[in-house]
Amino acid sequence: MRGTGRSTPSRTAAAEIEAIKIEGDEQRIAVRTGLRLGKQDIILTALTPMAVALELVGPNLRARWNGGRITVGELWSYFTRYPYMPRLRDRRVLEEAVASVMDDIGWESVGFALAADYDADRGDFLDLRLPLEDEAPQITDTTLLVSPALARAQRRREEEERRTAAVVAESRESGPADDTGAAPDVTAARSGSSRDGRSVAPTPEPQRVANMRFNGVAELDPGKDIAAQLALLADEVIAHLKSGGADSLNIEVSIDATHYTGFDADTVRTVAENARTLGLKPGRFTEG
Repeated sequence: MRGTGRSTPSRTAAAEIEAIKIEGDEQRIAVRTGLRLGKQDIILTALTPMAVALELVGPNLRARWNGGRITVGELWSYFTRYPYMPRLRDRRVLEEAVASVMDDIGWESVGFALAADYDADRGDFLDLRLPLEDEAPQITDTTLLVSPALARAQRRREEEERRTAAVVAESRESGPADDTGAAPDVTAARSGSSRDGRSVAPTPEPQRVANMRFNGVAELDPGKDIAAQLALLADEVIAHLKSGGADSLNIEVSIDATHYTGFDADTVRTVAENARTLGLKPGRFTEG
């Protein structure tokens, strides 16, 4: 995990020119200068998907990113045209950062998905690629960076459409159509009706088991020792469930924090990266 990092200059900040003395044994001044600029992070030779995402949600690009999509070509133009954006060695640094999001476990908290294009009529992204679920596409000028919320919502729609299509196909294959041409009533068959003169036995109700499941939600007091409160829950509840032979035990910690004027950039960067390291989902900041 990390603490605060180097902040990106704001577009409203006054431009400053600073002289840097270039020293070293390298005789070629261009090489010596490049090494010095890279060492001081004045010119970046590598970039992470999180760094790209933080630029998108930051003050410089937020208004553009609020639409939920931006092409690699347009994003690169911002890096090359505006002095308040980080300086990249070349376009390949950006393309490699965009491509590497496909292996980023924290893309839904601070990241993005990729797509080939956007269909404005249907409101869908074409060839949508979700990190950790799909193969990485070739990064081109028209490759779209897609906000996690829009990408996940479309994927859920696609999965629901596939499930619906599968149910319809199954109902059509379950038996011949009746005199009206409609497929047989699957629910009626399950309840004990007859089909083609044959009696269909009703599905037996599952036998209920007493004290089968436990569910509980605890609200911690943020003004007191949080670690002690968690330890008390672990000792007094979770430990007994484990010793009682629980076949499955799911423990989730939910964190909901609000700052009415917005958390500062350093807090956002630190919490987002730590949440990603610890595997929090979705673990992202939202607008209010």
